[in-house]
Amino acid sequence: MPAEPLPATGAACGIDLGVASLVTTSDGGRVANPRYRNAIADRLADAQRDLARKRRGSARRRKAAARVAAPHAKVRRRRLDHAG
Repeated sequence: MPAEPLPATGAACGIDLGVASLVTTSDGGRVANPRYRNAIADRLADAQRDLARKRRGSARRRKAAARVAAPHAKVRRRRLDHAG
């Protein structure tokens, strides 16, 4: 289905992409920057600490590494969903 162009309104709007707020428009509207990593920081820190205590090459270390990778993957998926 082809897209039809919208009629021109003559109005202009400026958009600023930032860090503190994701988007700020020229008319004062703001979109908050989602902090996905902060939501799981405690669980990630615990998993990384557990991983650091495991012996290299052990099966328990592989399991602990998977427990560290899971929150990272969750944050990545959320960021990709937000951007798309």
